[in-house]
Amino acid sequence: MTIGGLNRRLEEKAAGSRWFAPRAERPSGGLKPPTDNQWVCWRYEDRNGKSTKPPIDAKSNGKLAYAKSNDPETWSDFDTACATAARLKLEGVGLNVWEDDGLCGLDLDHVLDPETCELKPDAVEVVARFAGTYIEVSPSGEGLRIWCKGKPQRSGKCVGTVKWLEVYSYPSNRYLTVTGNRYGTATAVTEQQEALDWLHSRFMATSTNASTERESNAPAPVEVCLGLDDADLLNKASRAKNGSAFDALWAGNTSRHNGDHSAADMALLNALAFWTGKDAVRMDRLFRQSGLMRPKWDESHGTSTYGAMTVDKAIADCREVYTGLQPILTASGEPIDPYRGTDDANADLFLRQHGADVRYCPPWDKWILWTGTHWRIDDRLDIDRMTADIPRQLYNPSCHLPCFRRQN
Repeated sequence: MTIGGLNRRLEEKAAGSRWFAPRAERPSGGLKPPTDNQWVCWRYEDRNGKSTKPPIDAKSNGKLAYAKSNDPETWSDFDTACATAARLKLEGVGLNVWEDDGLCGLDLDHVLDPETCELKPDAVEVVARFAGTYIEVSPSGEGLRIWCKGKPQRSGKCVGTVKWLEVYSYPSNRYLTVTGNRYGTATAVTEQQEALDWLHSRFMATSTNASTERESNAPAPVEVCLGLDDADLLNKASRAKNGSAFDALWAGNTSRHNGDHSAADMALLNALAFWTGKDAVRMDRLFRQSGLMRPKWDESHGTSTYGAMTVDKAIADCREVYTGLQPILTASGEPIDPYRGTDDANADLFLRQHGADVRYCPPWDKWILWTGTHWRIDDRLDIDRMTADIPRQLYNPSCHLPCFRRQN
């Protein structure tokens, strides 16, 4: 029985269960281990003040018996698990990953707003990479589960302070709850080895390996065509609205970061990523001239250095770069308006006004918008409204829009 059986077998029996979402569409197939005998039930239990989801042996009759993720004798087939979940009014069913099943499960925790269906930025990136394989909403309604085929470089939780991502694959001997509440359009569990390799380098690799993997996959610097030498670029950064903060960091002042030197390093590199168009070589050169430079910059961290890893992170986190756009003026000093309704001009103006907050995701064939805190899918036709406003602005006599060109 495949995951599609959740709809056929339990629509009437489990309509009131918290894990079953009648409004969700059901996938037609794909989540089926070779033996189809790796299923368990589960329920919520409070343990030391924390809500847990222990697996329940679907063969329980009367007194519930716990299943063990490393003991196939406590597992059942899909039909038995579904029937037991309905009969004993348990929360739902789950699937154990096991040897030779080729399955890998990703648990993305607290990444989905259940009211707006908006994803956090890192989750948007992960979902886009795993386009084409089955994804579903977790029992809480605030997480996602991605099922695919492939071998991750390691199982377990992601690196970083917030453990929002966990990878499940043999031999980790774990189980994942399964809801059938599909997210997206994919219904099959597909091969995603390339995406799993990317996931490892992006979120799972330790400092020993992360820098070299990130370096090989790092995007090229943005071609901003500034034509500015280092002195001119630093002068522009100093004269910007946040110039005083930049000057303090450049001078080596860490007071705005409570004396945390590493946090100050990161703040200066974030600014340099913006001003240099994410040029790693130039960022490194400039940082070495700053008052924050110290021996730790060249300190080895595995096959990389502290400085190289910090530059990589600043580049990865940078969403917008300085473009050096300047007004084109007439001989009398008045702005020239070359926008005469051409598609190129309209697109240029649209990007100037909204480029930092709009992205197109080819795997989804959808636009996503930055809300100020996270990316959300544009399911309200905001892009249509924004693009419709462009020609109106161009031909509105009361709207005096300056023309822009790139500085040579």
